[in-house]
Amino acid sequence: MIHNTNWMKYLPLLLAFVLLSASHPARAQMTGNFSTDVAMVNSALATTVAATGKTDTGAARVAMQELYRLWLQFRAKNYEDPANGPRFVSDMNAVQAKLYAASKLIDDRQLEKAHSELKTADTLLQAARQRHGGQSKPAA
Repeated sequence: MIHNTNWMKYLPLLLAFVLLSASHPARAQMTGNFSTDVAMVNSALATTVAATGKTDTGAARVAMQELYRLWLQFRAKNYEDPANGPRFVSDMNAVQAKLYAASKLIDDRQLEKAHSELKTADTLLQAARQRHGGQSKPAA
């Protein structure tokens, strides 16, 4: 004789356990080391430049969100360091203005213009990176 256990009543509990224990990939976190942190921003910038070079607005939005998330962390960890020099904040504000403009253009589905703003942000970031002690590696 087969014992019929009502296993369905345990399904929601099992599902909840699986969802809670599923590991999400670790997101990059800023360290406060300028060279390391700017490299992470640069990588996200390269991804966003590539995404805006295509016709997929959704991919561009996702890439821009990650770039902006990293940028905000970068600001929080690196803006106050006096070792960065007198031009650092103005350099970073210029980069941020281009990132903000690109974000608005992506929201408006103007990927070509966003791509141009991001390329300018990359140029500004690389100049600042060289001035403030990091190695320059253009985004794309």
